[in-house]
Amino acid sequence: VLMFIGTSWFSSPQKTYGLMIDAGSTGSRMHTFVFGQGKNGELKLITEDFNPISPGLSSYKEDPSIAGESLLPLLKKSKQIVPAHMHASTPVFLRATAGLRMLGEELSERILDDAREILRESGFRFDSKEWATVLDGNDEGIYSWITVNYLLGRNPGETAGTLEMGGGSSQIAFVPSEREAESCETAKESVKYKGMDLRLYTVSHLGFGIKKAKQDVLDAALRKTPLEPHPCLSKGTTAVEIPFEDPPKTVEMQGSGSFALCTKEISETIMTGAGQCDCGLCTYHREPQPKAAEDFVALAFYKERTVDLGLQNPVSMKDIREFGERVCTMSVDEVKYAFPNVANGEATELCFDVSFIYQHLSEGHGIRERLNEEDPEPTIFMASKIEGIELGWSLGAMFAELSSLSAKDR
Repeated sequence: VLMFIGTSWFSSPQKTYGLMIDAGSTGSRMHTFVFGQGKNGELKLITEDFNPISPGLSSYKEDPSIAGESLLPLLKKSKQIVPAHMHASTPVFLRATAGLRMLGEELSERILDDAREILRESGFRFDSKEWATVLDGNDEGIYSWITVNYLLGRNPGETAGTLEMGGGSSQIAFVPSEREAESCETAKESVKYKGMDLRLYTVSHLGFGIKKAKQDVLDAALRKTPLEPHPCLSKGTTAVEIPFEDPPKTVEMQGSGSFALCTKEISETIMTGAGQCDCGLCTYHREPQPKAAEDFVALAFYKERTVDLGLQNPVSMKDIREFGERVCTMSVDEVKYAFPNVANGEATELCFDVSFIYQHLSEGHGIRERLNEEDPEPTIFMASKIEGIELGWSLGAMFAELSSLSAKDR
C-alpha cells in the first residue's frame, strides 16, 4: 500500500476542502479538512473541524433504510464550513470500521447503500459507491500511523509507532527495528513516507476492541454455573449492560472488583495464543509480532481511560497497573463519585477497561512493565490531538484519497 504525503490537486488556488466520515462502532465522526498549498505545490493541512455524533451506523442493522439519515447533521455543519460555491467540487468520503465489519458483508452493504444515497444527494462531490466502503483493518492502522507521524513532523528514520483502541477492534503500527528469522516473518506493508519506502508492521485485531472484549468476557462468565461475582466489575454491582447487544441487554451480575483476577480472567477467556512463543512474541491467534517500537502514540480509548482520568503523560505500564488496582478496589458509589465524567462509557466500566488495556498491551503486544530500572520499556504518549488536529486514520486516508483523485483528474 503506497501512501503519499501531499498532492498538487486543488479545487481553488487558495484552499482545498475534503470531507471524511469515520463511521465507527460507537458513532460517526465528520472530519472537514482545509488544505493550503505548500512550497512545492503539495497539500498542507491548515485546519480541521471535528464533529461527532452517536450512535454508529451499525446500530441501524434492524432497519438499514434509516441509517443514512443519521449523517445529515454532519453534512449540514460541513456545508456551513465549506464555501457554497465549492460544495460541488469538494469530495466526501465515508469509511466504516469495526462496527460494520462485524455485521458481515450483506448487512453492511445494505447500510452503506442507504448512506451512499444520502451522500449522492448531499451537494458535495460523490463519484462512486467506492467512496463509501468498509475500511480494511490494516489500512486503518496505516492511515493512523501516517496521521500521527505527519503531525509530529517525524522523519522516516525516527517514526513513532501508533496504538489505537476502538470499541470493536484495535490497531498497532510501527517500523520494526530488528529483522525476524524467516520462520517468524510477520506481515508488513510497504509505505512511502516523505519520499522513502518503509516496511511497516501493522495489524488490526477485529474483536479486540474494548467494548467487544467486554461482551466476550461477560458472555463467557454468564455461561458458567453457578454465576459468581465477577472480578472485572466494581463491588456493589448488581446488574450490567452487555455491549454490542441489540436490543440492549442488561443482566443481573455482581462484582468483586480485583485487578489481578480481572486481568487473569481476560487472559484465560479471550487471549488464547497471545504471549511468549517460539518466535519470541506472538499476538492473538499465535501470529508472530516483531519487538515493539521504542515509542508509541496511543489513541482513542487508550487516552480516554488513562490521561483523561488523571494519569500524566507519558504513561508507563506501571502507571496503568496502579490505576487499575485503584479503580478495581473502589465500590460502585466510590468510582462514580471519583470519576463522574467518563467518555464513551461509565465509571463502573473502568475496572474492566483499564484491566483490558493493561493485559492487551502486555500480553497482546509485548509492551511489558519494567521490572528493573535498566529494563527497556516503550514510551507511551496518550493523545487525541496534535497541533489541534484530531488523531486517528482520517487525515492519512484523506491524503491517500486526494492523491488518487489528483491522478484521476489530470
